[in-house]
Amino acid sequence: MQKDLEILSSFTDPEKPYTRRSFSPLYEKARQWLWKAMKEAGLSPRLDEAANLIGVREGAEAGLPPLIMGSHIDTVEGGGRFDGTAGVVTALEVARSLFEDGHVLRHPLWVVDFLAEEPSPYGPSTVGSRAMAGRLRKEDLERRNEEGETLREAIARMGGKPQQLGEPLLPPGAIAAYLELHIEQGPLLERAGVPLGIVTGIVGIDRYRLEVRGEQGHAGTVPMKERKDSLLALAEVLLEVEAFARRKAEEVPFVATMGWVKVHPNHENVIPGRVEAVLEMRSLAHEALEEGERALRTILERVEERRGVTLRGERTDRLPPTLSDPRLMDLLKEAAEKRGLSFLELPSGAGHDAMHMAALGPMAMVFIPCRGGKSHVAEEWADVRHMALGARVLRDVLLRLDHEDRRSGPAGP
Repeated sequence: MQKDLEILSSFTDPEKPYTRRSFSPLYEKARQWLWKAMKEAGLSPRLDEAANLIGVREGAEAGLPPLIMGSHIDTVEGGGRFDGTAGVVTALEVARSLFEDGHVLRHPLWVVDFLAEEPSPYGPSTVGSRAMAGRLRKEDLERRNEEGETLREAIARMGGKPQQLGEPLLPPGAIAAYLELHIEQGPLLERAGVPLGIVTGIVGIDRYRLEVRGEQGHAGTVPMKERKDSLLALAEVLLEVEAFARRKAEEVPFVATMGWVKVHPNHENVIPGRVEAVLEMRSLAHEALEEGERALRTILERVEERRGVTLRGERTDRLPPTLSDPRLMDLLKEAAEKRGLSFLELPSGAGHDAMHMAALGPMAMVFIPCRGGKSHVAEEWADVRHMALGARVLRDVLLRLDHEDRRSGPAGP
């Protein structure tokens, strides 16, 4: 696994380590290597209609649904070596160990590198898993990057068949189980000194596109009391949203973030006439997200009236909260206990491909610690020994599922 991580880490922009954005030439080169690595691990690689890279090892019994492991190898800009990649490398190692041991499962085994889990240049994140679950919308496919290429065109360039997207690539209930290992991206496991986390669920995520239109003017000549500063109006919105989020977080896990802002004309001597922003709310409680949307609408109306500007807010994305499968969680805990491994049960505050795979069958995740809780930075680091422990637990659960689960169902891709 160490060697696989080092090879994948080499596919990066040397000026901005570790950067391997989806749809980029570096991403394509990394996938070419992964294709070969899958073959060496006894898997038959292929691309589905969404350009997910899937390594398949057929099972001994026909008609059984697949057991699936996976994650993603794309990164954010200046991201880390382990986010997503650790899950793909671990899944590959489990498949390799089964192949080298001559162990043929009854079920098909899939190892998946999902396309564009991180926010892509076209907007949406978790593109491949959304498409697999039938959640990639037609309007998503028509979004463009800065060069004018649509997501539809980019998926085709990566080897997919976007004209066939819309409906689920697999019907609900088509998989026996989906398991994913991931770094925690937080400090709890390291702080507790435990090697594994059993994920109870994945937060829901609502994203809003905000636009404020005020009046552009000279920074030195327009009196303060006559200004309609769009940036200051947005700042008021953000502070009021923060106050709501802090109150809500006293009741249930809830966070709100405004991480993207674009100011027009963005000159030091000009009062901003227009501002665009993206606001995100996350919670495991669906009701809290609904309340957050109502609070945002009220805040926008209040600031619009107080500041004399025009404020627009549109929800552009809604990913519902997703709970892990109780049976899979129990199997993971039993496997860890049998190996003498301590663990925590904890929710995921980050989104993952697993939240879409849960629409197709039972889903569970295993977290491993990351140093200092850091992620989406070049300093992101996890211990390969923890990955190895996670791989053993995943393998144990796969073998138990393969022995116990005798359901039949459709399989692809």
